[in-house]
Amino acid sequence: MHRTILSNESMGNDLRTIDNCYTKFGLTNTSKSENSLPDDVRFFQRIVLTPKERAGLPSNASFFMGTLIHEAAQNMLVNKVKLDEVTKIINEKVKNYDGTK
Repeated sequence: MHRTILSNESMGNDLRTIDNCYTKFGLTNTSKSENSLPDDVRFFQRIVLTPKERAGLPSNASFFMGTLIHEAAQNMLVNKVKLDEVTKIINEKVKNYDGTK
């Protein structure tokens, strides 16, 4: 049994299929970053650990920076926040980054 989902339009409106190997473990989606993990790491993080345990894992610095850049762009475009204000916010968050979520 395959579960077919339609991805977000911003991602190209691709048709993706979730195979039994995911759905039988209760996983409802996959991502490019998860697909790039070695199988043993992915199994450990997604199947063995509870959501609470997984939340305690150190975050990925590149994901952290990507999130900050996304938030900065959104604040500038949607909320009309000036670049110097956004830069202050990013600098403060980077200064306080400790590798956890």
